[in-house]
Amino acid sequence: MRGHILFIAPSAYILSGLASWLYYLEPGLHDKGWKVTIGLVEGPGFHNPETYLLVHPHINWIVISCLTGTPEGRIKAIQQTVMELKPDLVASVNIPDAYPAVNRLRGSRKYAPKIVMAVHGIEAYLYDDIKLFGSILDGVVCTNRLACKLSEIIGNFPENRIHYGPCGAKTVDASFPDDHINTLIIAYSGRLEQWQKRVHDLPEIIKELEKMGVPFELLIAGNGPEDQALRKSLGPWVNKKTVTFLGRLSSECMHEKLHLRAHTLLMPSFWETGPIVNWEAMAAGVVVVSSRFVGSGLEGALKHGENALLFPVGDHKEAAIQLSRLVREPGLATRLAKNGYQIIKERYDIHVSINAWDTAFKEILDLPDRTHRAFLPEIKARGRLDNLLGIKIAEIIRGKIGKKVVANDAGGEWPHSYSGTECQDDSFWGIAKTADSP
Repeated sequence: MRGHILFIAPSAYILSGLASWLYYLEPGLHDKGWKVTIGLVEGPGFHNPETYLLVHPHINWIVISCLTGTPEGRIKAIQQTVMELKPDLVASVNIPDAYPAVNRLRGSRKYAPKIVMAVHGIEAYLYDDIKLFGSILDGVVCTNRLACKLSEIIGNFPENRIHYGPCGAKTVDASFPDDHINTLIIAYSGRLEQWQKRVHDLPEIIKELEKMGVPFELLIAGNGPEDQALRKSLGPWVNKKTVTFLGRLSSECMHEKLHLRAHTLLMPSFWETGPIVNWEAMAAGVVVVSSRFVGSGLEGALKHGENALLFPVGDHKEAAIQLSRLVREPGLATRLAKNGYQIIKERYDIHVSINAWDTAFKEILDLPDRTHRAFLPEIKARGRLDNLLGIKIAEIIRGKIGKKVVANDAGGEWPHSYSGTECQDDSFWGIAKTADSP
């Protein structure tokens, strides 16, 4: 056996690219000789492993429960789980409480595993967290080339401890578009959110398509905070049955209801690390028409006119022009789809992804151990009990009497970051855009 890996992951985000990645990675690493345990965090309001496992029935899993909702409670819950399982390596998947938990175990000198950060985003707080916890992290594994670069230049993390492990898609017997397309079937798949996903570009793009006289249908899969606003702005097209909202779809339903129907996947995002929905679409023979989002440059997967069609972020007219080419240039969609399928087989097939993560974890285990660090972010008092009794004693009392600190959302219940850096940090995005130039 190569070793025992404990992944610590959220259970609130059921139909997400991150959940899909973890679901195929567990059996893949097991086949490579690893013992894999999926630690799903639980909270009083938003993180529910039982519901999560109905969609992603992992083979070997454990619940990491913190019902008090406090930082001290979260850290103690992880400590207890790690001590119980004694893995060789802990991989944190957007659960940064794992870092101080492992650091405390190192301080006890009884037992401590190596700790790894899995980086699935391009947001400032991730790289500030790497800087914050860099002295105790044994490695980071990033799903995107730009993320690797930012871990080094913003996170100040040693290059020899940074690894690349892309997400993957299952390559199936793809059905490629016909040479001649009469009505263009466009798909959008993802969170219905504006700042990153730019979903309100969709109405503007189809307005431009109408001006060009291009027959189309738009299928929208997903949900999110902009759901109702987007339904309202697309109302006239919904009434004409040229726009259909499919809601949130599982991976199986996605293939049947989206990939088998669509000619193209439209991706208007500001930033992405893949995304995995691109790889899944290309693996099914669907052409990607995408913005040149932050994260696409160094990755170098989407090649304009070769395996995809690209447009500047926020340029609705150019997006429509690129979409129209699939109708007006016979054979273009077929050629792009076949080339897109080929790059997935070469670089983003599930087995390629599994091999990359397997290699990263092996190399991290072989590196010298990091040591305990006494000075880490201080846990602040949360309420009168903490101030009166001290954080650790107050947590014991909360557990005894069942007192909970209720969060407003899933990210408050089990936070994604300790640094608290704003996502819309202009200086960060300036650095990221410059670094993303191939």
